[in-house]
Amino acid sequence: DPVCAVAPFTDVPVDHPFCGEIAWASGEGIAGGFGDGSFRPGASASRQATAAFLYRYASRSSESAAPRSSPNVR
Repeated sequence: DPVCAVAPFTDVPVDHPFCGEIAWASGEGIAGGFGDGSFRPGASASRQATAAFLYRYASRSSESAAPRSSPNVR
């Protein structure tokens, strides 16, 4: 799992079960937060947001390292 040493958003503490994955996606420019500094990890993602995530992931440099394991789906 990706390491989460620093909370990437105000509502994603380092002990959040997906902090590492959220920090990775944010660091890679795939997913961002809201203007108030939150990520809102429990909110649903719209189809348009999901399409944007996939586009950003597919468009990123092949030099960027992806997480080494799949997130634990809960």
